[in-house]
Amino acid sequence: MSKTGRRVLAASLGLALCLFVVELVARVFAGATIEPSASGKSIDYAQREHNTAGFHDVEWGKAKPAGTWRLVVLGDSFTMGQWVPRDELFVKRMERDLRARGKSVELLNLSLGGLDTTGELDLLRRVGFDYAPDAVLLIFFLNDATHLDSNPLMVKKIHAELARPPEGLARFSRAWELVDRARRKRAVTQATVDDYLASFRGDAEKREAWERCKGSLAELAALCRERRLPFGVAIFPMLMELESDAAHPFASLYAEVAAHCRSLDVPVVDLLPTFLGRSAPALWVAPDDAHPNTTANLLVVAPLLEFVERNGLVPR
Repeated sequence: MSKTGRRVLAASLGLALCLFVVELVARVFAGATIEPSASGKSIDYAQREHNTAGFHDVEWGKAKPAGTWRLVVLGDSFTMGQWVPRDELFVKRMERDLRARGKSVELLNLSLGGLDTTGELDLLRRVGFDYAPDAVLLIFFLNDATHLDSNPLMVKKIHAELARPPEGLARFSRAWELVDRARRKRAVTQATVDDYLASFRGDAEKREAWERCKGSLAELAALCRERRLPFGVAIFPMLMELESDAAHPFASLYAEVAAHCRSLDVPVVDLLPTFLGRSAPALWVAPDDAHPNTTANLLVVAPLLEFVERNGLVPR
């Protein structure tokens, strides 16, 4: 065999050995199993613990107890907490904390899955004012301002994509299966991120939901101002890509929402910093459901309490 042939053979054997080692490591150490879906297994606490008004909360009387301050909290499924026990939701934790400080307060969780800001405005008009609130807090989630599926549904899509049986070379190589799964995860995530960004930065048709949301926020501000009710907005972030502010794909959109609130003279707090540096899946109710779990609910209590107290949404 020629000298060149020996070199080619040695290089080929070296490459084969490297590939063998990579495959061995992937099979031994890189567990590529996808946790099973939680569909049908989680307890629907919102259904089990709802009050007669249909909300995931305790019973409220229409007549407000004398000397009691009522804060109505509006939101969607993130605030409703379908898969989280009622007493572990941030709304009830805040209420307990305030009462422990000697404040006579009731926090009414008027949140329903699927509501957007326009729906929350309508709910306040139809139901919320019947309870004679002293202040109103809106928990804003980004899909309130788009026509898109929510982030939790995106996680379901990613989970379903990764759970598909391997195809092609991935059927035979665990290492290639890991590479292929990472590629597919990036593709699904990036497509969703692009859609959200276009909902704020695209043409007039794509921005329609955001423009409607801005109008509803303005109506909420005017309505509360007319009734002399303190009103504030808290932005609950998507629980994904939490390594840093720069890594989070929607940080600039939260800033845009906050800027609009400030233009309406509405106090606003962005809760993204509360979650930065944490593992996003550790904050989800299930591997395929990015709604906030009990840990995520607990984390937002302190910043929300500071916000509502500083801005007069609860007694000082």
